[in-house]
Amino acid sequence: MKIMKRKILGILVCMLLLATIPLAAGMNNPSEQQPMEDKRTFVSGFIGFSRISGGGTYITFFAIAVRHGQMFGEYGMWRLQLVRFDSEFHGIIQAPFILGWFEGSEGW
Repeated sequence: MKIMKRKILGILVCMLLLATIPLAAGMNNPSEQQPMEDKRTFVSGFIGFSRISGGGTYITFFAIAVRHGQMFGEYGMWRLQLVRFDSEFHGIIQAPFILGWFEGSEGW
């Protein structure tokens, strides 16, 4: 019985120690944090067609309804207009959909 109590107590102590690991891993020094300077523009929506032009320098598409903007900032809409931006696009462009992001606040 004494050995069983010891094992149960050991298991409880291990469980308590395991619970503190995520807390310690998430802690950091606030003075070392860098300000977010992420200038990614996210785009998603419906397009009519897409075309790569300028020898692969530009991507052009006809936006039916495409939402664009920063991750935690304001968003805008492109509706029924031709949109062109540089080819540093990361995502999927395949009519009738576009979903992805590119560097910079304004890519067009």
